[in-house]
Amino acid sequence: MISPDSSSVTASDPSTSSATSASLLARVSNPDYVIRVKDLNHYFGEGETRKQVLFHNGLDIQRGEIIIMTGPSGSGKTTLCKRLRSVSVSREHIRLDNYFKSPRTFPRKGAFRNWERPSNLKFDVLLKHLKMLRSGKKVHTMTFPKRAGAKREPIILNPGSIIFVEGFVLFKDKKVRDMLDLKIYLDIHPDIMLSRRAVRFGAAHVNDYDTKVAIPEFLKYGVAQKRFADHIVDAGRSQAEVIKEVKMLIKRHMGRGKSR
Repeated sequence: MISPDSSSVTASDPSTSSATSASLLARVSNPDYVIRVKDLNHYFGEGETRKQVLFHNGLDIQRGEIIIMTGPSGSGKTTLCKRLRSVSVSREHIRLDNYFKSPRTFPRKGAFRNWERPSNLKFDVLLKHLKMLRSGKKVHTMTFPKRAGAKREPIILNPGSIIFVEGFVLFKDKKVRDMLDLKIYLDIHPDIMLSRRAVRFGAAHVNDYDTKVAIPEFLKYGVAQKRFADHIVDAGRSQAEVIKEVKMLIKRHMGRGKSR
């Protein structure tokens, strides 16, 4: 028997009819894993009929993979994470938009409050929540609606096999960045950003805030995020193409991490 409460275990004697021997490294040895098995051997039978069926196998079962989607506004981060999360109830979706400080503290750029600065975000709270989720704890927090008159609502974030986090400058904070298992940057041209935001917010918004604040600030802070990404995905294509590529990247990543 292998117990995750011990840092290393040798199971029943291999001379018995059905036996297993293994070395197990539990969470006390490596906080990234629920269970980590190394050199797993398993036998069936006795005497001359005894046969070994597993040879030095290994298995890693992690607390929860934290997968980040970052990129400019209009790149499809939220839509993509919603689609990916809907596949399983064991997946969670966190929006960086819910970690804004009070807009009253935001610096101004011309006639506008500048929502695009990384300093507007509570990365320390996000880091605390990610650590709680990775350790298997629920997080009770609140939404942060941007629209005037909208009220904040309580939400519960549940630990899961995959935790999707999306936001436009998520790689800016090193402590948060160091917790991430897979970092995906959704890349679009500024012209596509403008056209998609025009659909979302209206042409007047694009002519004012976007051209004078959002795009200049993104070129200053957002583009630099690319250097931290594990993968850069062309998000100017159809949603179906982007989802297909991201699913492939996640499947490849999870396949590497679970067993070796």
